[in-house]
Amino acid sequence: SIRRQRQMCIRDSTGGGKTEAFIIPILTYVLEQKFKTKFAGVTGRNTVKCIVMYPTKALANDQADRLAEILHVMNRTLAVDMKISFGVFTADTPRHVGDMRTKDIFLQVCPSCREATVTYDDTRRCARCKNCGETIEYARLTRNDMLFHPPDILITNPDTINVHIQNPRARALFASPVEFMVFDEIHQLVGVFGCNVAHLLRRFETLTGRKPIYIGLSATVGNPEEQASLLFNLPFDKITYLRAGKEYFIPLEKEADKYRVHIAVQPAEQLGNYSYRTVASTINVADMLAHSVSDIHARKMLIFTNFRKDTDKIAQLFVEQEERYFRTFEEQLANKLLISSKIDDYFERKIAAQVGWWHKVLSKCGMLYRGPVDIGWHRGGLEPKSRLRTLTLLKETDKYFDTRAPFEKPSKERPLDLVVATKTLELGIDIGDITGVMNSTAPFTSNEYIQRVGRGGRTKDSFAITIVNPEVPLDEYFYDNFEGEYA
Repeated sequence: SIRRQRQMCIRDSTGGGKTEAFIIPILTYVLEQKFKTKFAGVTGRNTVKCIVMYPTKALANDQADRLAEILHVMNRTLAVDMKISFGVFTADTPRHVGDMRTKDIFLQVCPSCREATVTYDDTRRCARCKNCGETIEYARLTRNDMLFHPPDILITNPDTINVHIQNPRARALFASPVEFMVFDEIHQLVGVFGCNVAHLLRRFETLTGRKPIYIGLSATVGNPEEQASLLFNLPFDKITYLRAGKEYFIPLEKEADKYRVHIAVQPAEQLGNYSYRTVASTINVADMLAHSVSDIHARKMLIFTNFRKDTDKIAQLFVEQEERYFRTFEEQLANKLLISSKIDDYFERKIAAQVGWWHKVLSKCGMLYRGPVDIGWHRGGLEPKSRLRTLTLLKETDKYFDTRAPFEKPSKERPLDLVVATKTLELGIDIGDITGVMNSTAPFTSNEYIQRVGRGGRTKDSFAITIVNPEVPLDEYFYDNFEGEYA
Protein backbone atom coordinates (compact mmCIF):
# COMPACT_ATOMS: atom_id res chain seq x y z
CA SER A 1 0.00 0.00 0.00
CA ILE A 2 2.95 2.34 0.65
CA ARG A 3 4.30 1.81 -2.85
CA ARG A 4 0.79 2.22 -4.31
CA GLN A 5 0.41 5.52 -2.41
CA ARG A 6 -2.73 4.38 -0.56
CA GLN A 7 -3.92 5.45 2.88
CA MET A 8 -4.02 2.63 5.43
CA CYS A 9 -5.66 1.62 8.69
CA ILE A 10 -4.04 -1.28 10.57
CA ARG A 11 -5.84 -3.13 13.35
CA ASP A 12 -4.22 -5.82 15.48
CA SER A 13 -4.19 -6.94 19.09
CA THR A 14 -2.00 -5.29 21.73
CA GLY A 15 1.55 -6.57 21.27
CA GLY A 16 0.67 -7.85 17.79
CA GLY A 17 3.44 -5.97 15.94
CA LYS A 18 1.62 -2.90 14.62
CA THR A 19 4.73 -0.73 15.03
CA GLU A 20 6.87 -3.07 12.93
CA ALA A 21 4.06 -3.32 10.35
CA PHE A 22 4.43 0.36 9.42
CA ILE A 23 7.97 1.33 10.45
CA ILE A 24 9.91 -1.33 8.50
CA PRO A 25 8.27 -0.54 5.11
CA ILE A 26 8.68 3.20 5.73
CA LEU A 27 12.36 2.85 6.65
CA THR A 28 12.90 0.73 3.55
CA TYR A 29 11.24 3.40 1.40
CA VAL A 30 13.27 6.21 3.00
CA LEU A 31 16.54 4.32 2.45
CA GLU A 32 15.66 3.65 -1.20
CA GLN A 33 14.98 7.35 -1.74
CA LYS A 34 18.31 8.26 -0.17
CA PHE A 35 20.14 5.92 -2.56
CA LYS A 36 18.23 7.28 -5.57
CA THR A 37 19.02 10.87 -4.57
CA LYS A 38 22.71 10.09 -4.08
CA PHE A 39 23.10 8.24 -7.38
CA ALA A 40 21.30 11.06 -9.19
CA GLY A 41 23.84 13.52 -7.78
CA VAL A 42 21.18 15.64 -6.10
CA THR A 43 22.32 17.48 -3.00
CA GLY A 44 20.51 19.76 -0.61
CA ARG A 45 18.95 20.15 2.79
CA ASN A 46 17.51 17.01 4.36
CA THR A 47 13.74 17.03 4.95
CA VAL A 48 11.28 15.21 7.18
CA LYS A 49 10.01 12.13 5.33
CA CYS A 50 7.68 10.73 7.98
CA ILE A 51 5.82 12.14 10.99
CA VAL A 52 4.65 9.67 13.65
CA MET A 53 1.99 10.94 16.07
CA TYR A 54 1.58 9.42 19.53
CA PRO A 55 -1.14 10.43 22.02
CA THR A 56 1.15 10.53 25.08
CA LYS A 57 4.74 11.61 25.65
CA ALA A 58 5.48 8.38 27.53
CA LEU A 59 4.47 6.36 24.49
CA ALA A 60 6.49 8.63 22.19
CA ASN A 61 9.65 8.10 24.25
CA ASP A 62 9.04 4.35 24.45
CA GLN A 63 8.63 4.04 20.68
CA ALA A 64 11.69 6.24 20.11
CA ASP A 65 13.67 3.67 22.09
CA ARG A 66 12.41 0.87 19.82
CA LEU A 67 13.13 2.93 16.70
CA ALA A 68 16.68 3.56 17.94
CA GLU A 69 17.23 -0.21 18.17
CA ILE A 70 16.12 -0.73 14.57
CA LEU A 71 18.17 2.21 13.25
CA HIS A 72 21.23 1.04 15.18
CA VAL A 73 21.23 -2.14 13.10
CA MET A 74 20.40 -0.40 9.80
CA ASN A 75 22.89 2.47 10.14
CA ARG A 76 25.91 0.38 11.14
CA THR A 77 26.87 -0.38 7.54
CA LEU A 78 25.77 2.92 5.97
CA ALA A 79 27.84 5.98 5.14
CA VAL A 80 27.32 9.07 7.27
CA ASP A 81 25.24 10.87 4.64
CA MET A 82 23.06 7.79 4.15
CA LYS A 83 22.13 7.13 7.76
CA ILE A 84 18.47 7.50 8.68
CA SER A 85 17.94 10.02 11.47
CA PHE A 86 15.08 10.56 13.90
CA GLY A 87 14.01 12.94 16.66
CA VAL A 88 11.31 13.46 19.28
CA PHE A 89 9.64 16.89 19.10
CA THR A 90 7.37 17.49 22.12
CA ALA A 91 6.97 20.05 24.90
CA ASP A 92 9.71 18.23 26.86
CA THR A 93 12.29 18.50 24.06
CA PRO A 94 15.18 20.84 25.02
CA ARG A 95 15.31 23.99 22.93
CA HIS A 96 19.10 24.16 22.54
CA VAL A 97 22.32 22.56 23.74
CA GLY A 98 22.40 24.72 26.87
CA ASP A 99 19.22 23.04 28.13
CA MET A 100 20.86 19.61 27.91
CA ARG A 101 22.70 20.26 31.17
CA THR A 102 19.44 20.47 33.11
CA LYS A 103 17.20 18.07 31.18
CA ASP A 104 17.48 14.36 30.49
CA ILE A 105 17.44 13.34 26.84
CA PHE A 106 14.55 11.21 25.61
CA LEU A 107 16.91 8.34 24.75
CA GLN A 108 17.92 6.71 28.04
CA VAL A 109 18.71 3.12 27.02
CA CYS A 110 21.64 2.36 24.71
CA PRO A 111 20.48 0.59 21.51
CA SER A 112 23.73 -1.38 21.45
CA CYS A 113 24.31 -2.71 25.00
CA ARG A 114 20.77 -2.03 26.36
CA GLU A 115 22.14 -0.31 29.47
CA ALA A 116 20.41 2.79 30.84
CA THR A 117 23.62 4.83 30.59
CA VAL A 118 23.01 7.19 27.67
CA THR A 119 23.90 10.85 28.24
CA TYR A 120 24.64 13.90 26.15
CA ASP A 121 28.29 14.24 25.06
CA ASP A 122 29.29 17.94 24.92
CA THR A 123 32.41 17.18 22.88
CA ARG A 124 30.74 15.19 20.11
CA ARG A 125 27.42 17.05 20.34
CA CYS A 126 25.39 13.82 20.32
CA ALA A 127 24.07 11.08 22.60
CA ARG A 128 26.68 8.64 23.87
CA CYS A 129 26.59 5.53 26.03
CA LYS A 130 28.90 5.70 29.05
CA ASN A 131 29.00 1.91 29.29
CA CYS A 132 29.99 0.77 25.78
CA GLY A 133 31.01 4.11 24.22
CA GLU A 134 28.42 3.87 21.42
CA THR A 135 27.66 7.24 19.80
CA ILE A 136 24.10 7.82 18.56
CA GLU A 137 24.69 10.66 16.13
CA TYR A 138 21.55 9.85 14.12
CA ALA A 139 19.31 11.02 17.01
CA ARG A 140 18.34 14.70 16.94
CA LEU A 141 18.14 15.82 20.57
CA THR A 142 17.17 19.52 20.55
CA ARG A 143 14.61 21.65 18.73
CA ASN A 144 17.30 23.80 17.16
CA ASP A 145 19.09 20.69 15.89
CA MET A 146 15.87 19.49 14.24
CA LEU A 147 15.18 22.88 12.69
CA PHE A 148 18.66 23.19 11.14
CA HIS A 149 19.08 19.46 10.40
CA PRO A 150 15.57 17.95 9.99
CA PRO A 151 15.42 14.24 10.85
CA ASP A 152 14.02 11.69 8.42
CA ILE A 153 11.57 10.39 11.04
CA LEU A 154 9.91 12.91 13.38
CA ILE A 155 8.05 11.65 16.46
CA THR A 156 5.59 14.18 17.86
CA ASN A 157 1.90 14.76 18.72
CA PRO A 158 -0.98 16.83 17.26
CA ASP A 159 -0.70 19.59 19.87
CA THR A 160 2.97 20.22 19.04
CA ILE A 161 2.21 20.33 15.30
CA ASN A 162 -0.67 22.73 15.91
CA VAL A 163 1.56 25.14 17.82
CA HIS A 164 4.58 25.07 15.53
CA ILE A 165 2.94 25.37 12.12
CA GLN A 166 1.86 28.84 13.32
CA ASN A 167 5.47 29.77 14.15
CA PRO A 168 7.28 31.13 11.04
CA ARG A 169 10.63 29.84 12.30
CA ALA A 170 9.47 26.36 13.34
CA ARG A 171 7.34 26.05 10.20
CA ALA A 172 10.53 25.50 8.22
CA LEU A 173 10.66 21.99 9.66
CA PHE A 174 7.68 21.15 7.43
CA ALA A 175 8.65 23.30 4.45
CA SER A 176 8.97 20.30 2.14
CA PRO A 177 6.12 17.84 1.55
CA VAL A 178 5.98 15.03 4.10
CA GLU A 179 5.64 11.57 2.57
CA PHE A 180 3.98 9.73 5.49
CA MET A 181 1.98 10.64 8.57
CA VAL A 182 1.26 7.87 11.09
CA PHE A 183 -1.29 7.99 13.92
CA ASP A 184 -0.82 5.40 16.65
CA GLU A 185 -3.84 4.59 18.85
CA ILE A 186 -6.20 6.19 16.35
CA HIS A 187 -9.18 5.28 18.52
CA GLN A 188 -8.16 8.20 20.77
CA LEU A 189 -8.96 10.68 17.99
CA VAL A 190 -12.69 10.95 18.64
CA GLY A 191 -15.15 13.66 19.65
CA VAL A 192 -14.00 17.27 19.76
CA PHE A 193 -10.33 16.28 19.86
CA GLY A 194 -10.70 14.09 16.76
CA CYS A 195 -12.49 16.92 14.95
CA ASN A 196 -9.67 19.32 15.85
CA VAL A 197 -7.06 16.86 14.54
CA ALA A 198 -9.00 16.46 11.27
CA HIS A 199 -8.99 20.25 10.78
CA LEU A 200 -5.30 20.34 11.70
CA LEU A 201 -4.56 17.86 8.90
CA ARG A 202 -6.37 20.04 6.35
CA ARG A 203 -4.24 23.03 7.45
CA PHE A 204 -1.11 20.89 7.29
CA GLU A 205 -1.96 19.77 3.74
CA THR A 206 -2.42 23.41 2.72
CA LEU A 207 0.96 24.32 4.24
CA THR A 208 2.92 21.50 2.58
CA GLY A 209 1.01 21.53 -0.70
CA ARG A 210 0.14 17.84 -0.75
CA LYS A 211 -1.72 15.09 1.08
CA PRO A 212 0.70 12.62 2.70
CA ILE A 213 0.04 8.91 2.98
CA TYR A 214 -1.92 8.56 6.22
CA ILE A 215 -1.56 5.42 8.33
CA GLY A 216 -3.77 4.73 11.36
CA LEU A 217 -3.06 2.07 14.01
CA SER A 218 -5.26 0.68 16.76
CA ALA A 219 -6.01 -2.45 18.74
CA THR A 220 -9.51 -1.52 19.88
CA VAL A 221 -11.17 0.70 17.24
CA GLY A 222 -14.57 -0.71 16.29
CA ASN A 223 -15.14 1.11 12.97
CA PRO A 224 -11.64 1.69 11.55
CA GLU A 225 -12.62 2.46 7.95
CA GLU A 226 -15.28 4.97 8.95
CA GLN A 227 -12.99 6.77 11.41
CA ALA A 228 -10.09 6.84 8.92
CA SER A 229 -12.43 8.20 6.24
CA LEU A 230 -13.57 11.07 8.47
CA LEU A 231 -10.13 11.84 9.85
CA PHE A 232 -8.24 11.68 6.55
CA ASN A 233 -11.07 13.23 4.47
CA LEU A 234 -11.16 10.36 1.99
CA PRO A 235 -13.85 7.98 0.66
CA PHE A 236 -13.93 4.37 1.90
CA ASP A 237 -12.56 2.91 -1.34
CA LYS A 238 -9.37 4.97 -1.00
CA ILE A 239 -8.44 3.38 2.34
CA THR A 240 -6.73 0.00 2.69
CA TYR A 241 -7.86 -1.79 5.83
CA LEU A 242 -5.39 -4.37 7.19
CA ARG A 243 -6.14 -6.64 10.12
CA ALA A 244 -4.58 -9.75 11.58
CA GLY A 245 -6.27 -13.08 11.06
CA LYS A 246 -8.13 -14.35 14.09
CA GLU A 247 -8.10 -17.90 15.42
CA TYR A 248 -11.55 -18.32 16.92
CA PHE A 249 -10.67 -21.45 18.89
CA ILE A 250 -7.59 -23.31 20.01
CA PRO A 251 -7.62 -26.96 18.94
CA LEU A 252 -7.26 -29.44 21.78
CA GLU A 253 -3.99 -30.76 20.38
CA LYS A 254 -2.49 -27.26 20.17
CA GLU A 255 -1.38 -25.33 23.24
CA ALA A 256 -1.50 -21.53 23.40
CA ASP A 257 1.82 -19.67 23.31
CA LYS A 258 0.88 -17.50 26.28
CA TYR A 259 -1.91 -17.41 28.82
CA ARG A 260 -3.45 -14.45 30.65
CA VAL A 261 -5.59 -14.90 33.76
CA HIS A 262 -8.28 -12.25 34.42
CA ILE A 263 -9.48 -11.78 38.01
CA ALA A 264 -12.00 -9.36 39.56
CA VAL A 265 -11.95 -8.93 43.35
CA GLN A 266 -14.24 -7.18 45.83
CA PRO A 267 -12.54 -5.96 49.04
CA ALA A 268 -13.46 -7.79 52.23
CA GLU A 269 -15.51 -5.84 54.76
CA GLN A 270 -13.47 -4.09 57.40
CA LEU A 271 -13.28 -0.75 59.16
CA GLY A 272 -13.39 2.24 56.86
CA ASN A 273 -15.34 3.04 53.71
CA TYR A 274 -15.15 1.16 50.42
CA SER A 275 -12.85 3.76 48.87
CA TYR A 276 -10.30 3.12 51.61
CA ARG A 277 -10.78 -0.63 51.30
CA THR A 278 -10.14 -0.52 47.55
CA VAL A 279 -6.79 1.25 47.98
CA ALA A 280 -5.81 -0.91 50.96
CA SER A 281 -6.73 -4.12 49.11
CA THR A 282 -4.71 -3.01 46.08
CA ILE A 283 -1.65 -2.42 48.26
CA ASN A 284 -2.03 -5.72 50.15
CA VAL A 285 -2.47 -7.82 47.00
CA ALA A 286 0.40 -6.07 45.21
CA ASP A 287 2.71 -6.49 48.21
CA MET A 288 1.91 -10.19 48.51
CA LEU A 289 2.39 -10.84 44.79
CA ALA A 290 5.65 -8.86 44.68
CA HIS A 291 7.08 -10.94 47.53
CA SER A 292 5.99 -14.23 45.96
CA VAL A 293 8.46 -14.03 43.04
CA SER A 294 12.23 -13.89 43.50
CA ASP A 295 13.09 -13.43 39.79
CA ILE A 296 13.05 -9.74 38.93
CA HIS A 297 12.08 -10.56 35.34
CA ALA A 298 8.79 -12.06 36.57
CA ARG A 299 8.12 -9.65 39.43
CA LYS A 300 7.39 -6.48 37.50
CA MET A 301 3.85 -5.12 37.76
CA LEU A 302 1.86 -2.08 36.67
CA ILE A 303 -0.91 -0.71 38.90
CA PHE A 304 -3.40 1.55 37.13
CA THR A 305 -5.65 4.10 38.81
CA ASN A 306 -8.31 6.43 37.44
CA PHE A 307 -7.24 9.49 39.43
CA ARG A 308 -3.96 11.19 40.33
CA LYS A 309 -4.75 11.26 44.04
CA ASP A 310 -5.09 7.46 44.09
CA THR A 311 -1.74 7.12 42.30
CA ASP A 312 0.04 9.19 44.93
CA LYS A 313 -1.80 7.50 47.79
CA ILE A 314 -0.97 3.95 46.68
CA ALA A 315 2.69 4.77 46.03
CA GLN A 316 3.07 6.46 49.42
CA LEU A 317 1.19 3.83 51.45
CA PHE A 318 2.96 0.96 49.71
CA VAL A 319 6.34 2.30 50.82
CA GLU A 320 5.00 2.67 54.37
CA GLN A 321 3.63 -0.87 54.33
CA GLU A 322 6.99 -2.24 53.22
CA GLU A 323 8.80 -0.37 55.99
CA ARG A 324 6.33 -0.75 58.88
CA TYR A 325 4.77 -4.12 58.16
CA PHE A 326 6.78 -6.50 55.99
CA ARG A 327 10.26 -5.50 57.15
CA THR A 328 9.21 -5.43 60.80
CA PHE A 329 7.65 -8.86 60.49
CA GLU A 330 10.62 -10.30 58.60
CA GLU A 331 13.28 -8.88 60.92
CA GLN A 332 11.55 -9.14 64.30
CA LEU A 333 8.30 -11.08 64.43
CA ALA A 334 8.99 -14.08 62.18
CA ASN A 335 11.58 -15.54 64.55
CA LYS A 336 9.52 -14.61 67.61
CA LEU A 337 6.53 -16.56 66.26
CA LEU A 338 8.71 -19.62 65.73
CA ILE A 339 9.46 -19.67 69.45
CA SER A 340 6.08 -18.57 70.81
CA SER A 341 2.74 -17.92 69.15
CA LYS A 342 1.75 -15.30 71.75
CA ILE A 343 2.26 -11.60 70.93
CA ASP A 344 1.22 -9.01 73.51
CA ASP A 345 1.91 -5.75 71.68
CA TYR A 346 -1.13 -4.44 69.78
CA PHE A 347 0.89 -3.08 66.84
CA GLU A 348 2.80 -6.35 66.49
CA ARG A 349 -0.47 -8.31 66.49
CA LYS A 350 -1.74 -6.05 63.76
CA ILE A 351 1.40 -6.66 61.68
CA ALA A 352 1.12 -10.41 62.19
CA ALA A 353 -2.52 -10.38 61.08
CA GLN A 354 -1.68 -8.30 58.01
CA VAL A 355 1.46 -10.03 56.77
CA GLY A 356 1.87 -13.22 58.77
CA TRP A 357 -0.57 -15.50 56.95
CA TRP A 358 0.80 -15.04 53.43
CA HIS A 359 4.39 -14.82 54.71
CA LYS A 360 3.91 -18.28 56.27
CA VAL A 361 2.30 -19.77 53.15
CA LEU A 362 4.96 -18.42 50.77
CA SER A 363 7.75 -19.58 53.11
CA LYS A 364 6.39 -23.13 53.18
CA CYS A 365 6.14 -23.17 49.37
CA GLY A 366 9.69 -21.82 49.00
CA MET A 367 8.38 -18.84 47.03
CA LEU A 368 9.02 -16.01 49.48
CA TYR A 369 11.16 -13.15 48.20
CA ARG A 370 12.71 -11.52 51.27
CA GLY A 371 14.39 -8.60 49.54
CA PRO A 372 13.09 -5.05 49.05
CA VAL A 373 10.35 -4.17 46.57
CA ASP A 374 10.95 -0.85 44.78
CA ILE A 375 7.98 1.19 43.60
CA GLY A 376 7.65 4.27 41.41
CA TRP A 377 4.80 6.32 39.99
CA HIS A 378 4.03 7.89 36.64
CA ARG A 379 1.31 10.48 36.06
CA GLY A 380 0.68 13.86 34.54
CA GLY A 381 1.97 16.80 36.56
CA LEU A 382 5.29 15.19 37.49
CA GLU A 383 8.55 16.61 36.19
CA PRO A 384 9.49 15.24 32.73
CA LYS A 385 12.80 14.04 34.18
CA SER A 386 10.99 12.05 36.88
CA ARG A 387 8.57 10.43 34.42
CA LEU A 388 11.35 9.50 32.03
CA ARG A 389 13.48 8.00 34.80
CA THR A 390 10.56 5.94 36.12
CA LEU A 391 9.93 4.41 32.72
CA THR A 392 13.63 3.68 32.21
CA LEU A 393 14.04 1.94 35.59
CA LEU A 394 10.88 -0.08 34.99
CA LYS A 395 12.38 -1.45 31.79
CA GLU A 396 15.74 -2.19 33.41
CA THR A 397 16.34 -5.77 34.62
CA ASP A 398 20.09 -6.17 34.35
CA LYS A 399 21.77 -9.06 36.15
CA TYR A 400 23.88 -6.99 38.54
CA PHE A 401 20.76 -5.46 40.09
CA ASP A 402 19.68 -8.84 41.46
CA THR A 403 22.70 -9.04 43.77
CA ARG A 404 21.08 -6.62 46.23
CA ALA A 405 20.94 -7.81 49.82
CA PRO A 406 17.63 -8.07 51.69
CA PHE A 407 16.43 -4.68 52.95
CA GLU A 408 19.45 -2.78 51.69
CA LYS A 409 18.99 0.96 51.39
CA PRO A 410 17.09 1.85 48.17
CA SER A 411 19.22 3.15 45.34
CA LYS A 412 18.11 5.49 42.58
CA GLU A 413 19.79 3.26 40.04
CA ARG A 414 17.97 0.11 41.09
CA PRO A 415 15.21 -1.10 38.76
CA LEU A 416 11.60 -0.73 39.77
CA ASP A 417 9.43 -3.74 40.57
CA LEU A 418 6.11 -1.89 40.62
CA VAL A 419 4.89 1.32 39.02
CA VAL A 420 1.61 3.03 39.85
CA ALA A 421 0.27 5.03 36.93
CA THR A 422 -2.75 6.82 35.52
CA LYS A 423 -3.65 6.71 31.83
CA THR A 424 -0.15 7.98 30.95
CA LEU A 425 1.13 4.38 30.63
CA GLU A 426 -2.09 2.91 29.29
CA LEU A 427 -1.32 3.11 25.58
CA GLY A 428 1.23 1.16 23.60
CA ILE A 429 4.07 0.96 26.15
CA ASP A 430 6.09 -2.16 25.38
CA ILE A 431 7.89 -3.59 28.42
CA GLY A 432 8.41 -7.28 27.81
CA ASP A 433 9.04 -8.16 31.46
CA ILE A 434 5.70 -6.90 32.77
CA THR A 435 3.98 -9.97 34.21
CA GLY A 436 1.06 -8.49 36.12
CA VAL A 437 -1.37 -5.63 35.64
CA MET A 438 -3.63 -4.40 38.43
CA ASN A 439 -6.53 -1.95 38.30
CA SER A 440 -7.43 -0.06 41.46
CA THR A 441 -11.16 0.34 40.64
CA ALA A 442 -12.52 -0.58 37.22
CA PRO A 443 -11.49 1.36 34.10
CA PHE A 444 -14.08 3.70 32.63
CA THR A 445 -14.42 1.84 29.30
CA SER A 446 -13.82 -1.60 27.82
CA ASN A 447 -11.17 -0.11 25.51
CA GLU A 448 -9.24 1.13 28.54
CA TYR A 449 -9.36 -2.33 30.11
CA ILE A 450 -8.05 -3.96 26.92
CA GLN A 451 -5.25 -1.40 26.61
CA ARG A 452 -4.23 -1.74 30.25
CA VAL A 453 -4.06 -5.53 30.38
CA GLY A 454 -2.22 -5.41 27.05
CA ARG A 455 0.78 -3.82 28.80
CA GLY A 456 1.52 -7.19 30.42
CA GLY A 457 2.20 -10.59 28.95
CA ARG A 458 4.11 -9.45 25.87
CA THR A 459 6.63 -12.30 26.17
CA LYS A 460 5.24 -14.58 28.90
CA ASP A 461 2.17 -15.69 30.80
CA SER A 462 0.52 -12.90 32.76
CA PHE A 463 -2.38 -11.94 35.00
CA ALA A 464 -4.78 -9.00 35.23
CA ILE A 465 -6.42 -8.23 38.59
CA THR A 466 -9.08 -5.58 39.10
CA ILE A 467 -10.01 -4.43 42.62
CA VAL A 468 -13.53 -3.03 42.38
CA ASN A 469 -15.28 -0.48 44.57
CA PRO A 470 -18.88 -1.73 45.19
CA GLU A 471 -20.06 1.80 45.99
CA VAL A 472 -19.38 2.91 42.42
CA PRO A 473 -22.09 1.84 39.91
CA LEU A 474 -19.55 1.40 37.10
CA ASP A 475 -17.47 -0.95 39.26
CA GLU A 476 -20.57 -2.90 40.24
CA TYR A 477 -21.48 -3.34 36.55
CA PHE A 478 -17.91 -4.39 35.78
CA TYR A 479 -17.98 -7.01 38.55
CA ASP A 480 -21.42 -8.39 37.65
CA ASN A 481 -20.60 -8.71 33.94
CA PHE A 482 -16.93 -9.57 34.29
CA GLU A 483 -16.95 -13.15 33.00
CA GLY A 484 -19.13 -12.41 30.00
CA GLU A 485 -17.63 -9.15 28.75
CA TYR A 486 -14.10 -8.78 30.13
CA ALA A 487 -12.49 -12.07 31.16
